[in-house]
Amino acid sequence: MFILSSLFCLSLIFVLNIKIAGMDSGVIISIFGNSVNNSGGGADMSPEKVLGYIQSGIAIAIFFVSLFISLFAVSGVYPDLLKKGSIDLILSKPISRYSIFFQRFSGAMTVTAGSIFYILIFSWVVLSLKFGMWNVRFLYSGALILIFFYNIFSVLALLSMLLK
Repeated sequence: MFILSSLFCLSLIFVLNIKIAGMDSGVIISIFGNSVNNSGGGADMSPEKVLGYIQSGIAIAIFFVSLFISLFAVSGVYPDLLKKGSIDLILSKPISRYSIFFQRFSGAMTVTAGSIFYILIFSWVVLSLKFGMWNVRFLYSGALILIFFYNIFSVLALLSMLLK
C-alpha cells in the first residue's frame, strides 16, 4: 500500500502539469504533455473549481481503493488469532480476552489510518503547491473514509469471531 501510494503521489508531481493564467482566467492542465481542454466550449473554469474536481476525484479513488486493499490486508487478523497454536499461546499470558480483541482492532485501524492519511496529505501538499491554494476541506475526506472502514471492519471482526 505504501509503494502504491508513493507511486501515485510521485505521478502527481511529475505527470500533472498545471498552468494558471490568472485567478479570473482558466487553468491549463496537461497530462504527459497532452493538454486537457474543457469540453463545454464555454469559458474556462476557475482554479478553485478545477482543484476541487481533482481533489474530489482523488478522494473517491482513495476511498474505493484503500477500503478494498485495507479490508483484504486486515481481514485475517481474527481468524489467524483463533488458530489452535496461536490462541493457546496468547491466552496463556495474563491479558484479558477483551484486551486482546481491542488491541488487534486498534492495530488494524492504526495501520489503515496511516496509509490513508499518508496518501491524502501527500497528494494535498502536491496539489496545493501546484495550484497555490490550500484547500483544508480535502483532508476531511480521510475521516470519512476511516468511519466507513471502521464500520465495515467492525462487522467483519464480529462475523469472524462468531463464525469461527
